[in-house]
Amino acid sequence: MKSHQPRQDDRRQSRRARWMAEIQADDREAYRSLVDDLGPRVMAYLRRRLRSPHDVDDVYQEVLLAIYLSRYTYDPGCPVEPWVFAIAAHVLARQWRRSYARARREVLVDVPPAERTTTAGPSQIEVCQALARLPGRQRQALQLLRLAGLPADVAATRAGTTVGALRVRAHRASKMLRVLLLA
Repeated sequence: MKSHQPRQDDRRQSRRARWMAEIQADDREAYRSLVDDLGPRVMAYLRRRLRSPHDVDDVYQEVLLAIYLSRYTYDPGCPVEPWVFAIAAHVLARQWRRSYARARREVLVDVPPAERTTTAGPSQIEVCQALARLPGRQRQALQLLRLAGLPADVAATRAGTTVGALRVRAHRASKMLRVLLLA
């Protein structure tokens, strides 16, 4: 029986490598096949490392997305499994860092407060009013980079300026916005 195991592993590895080559050519069926094949092993890996089933599901989805987005980094001459599990380990580490940071910020209570708490920050109306008071080009830079989340080069093209000038405008707008909101 042991003599059949290496051949079966070789066939499995070559099948996975073929799927990865097809995935790199944007074949969705190959991606589904790879997920169907390796998905249960990735889930088992995550279950051993995370307590919450919800976290397992969330991280699993992030791993699948990361695999798909990173598909062009796969080297066809290498086995697929170490590549997939390296991605899973990086996504898992990112999840642990987020959880640790959240746990340091949040205070869990047994009983919620009787009165509704208010935030110390400005209201949405106050932010909109302060944005309206900014000079037009600074407001545009802030909206393109911070609110719309566009990459700097795309935002600079839309604004008709250079990337550096747009970033300077956004920085100045942020400073002025802080002053306006604290006033």
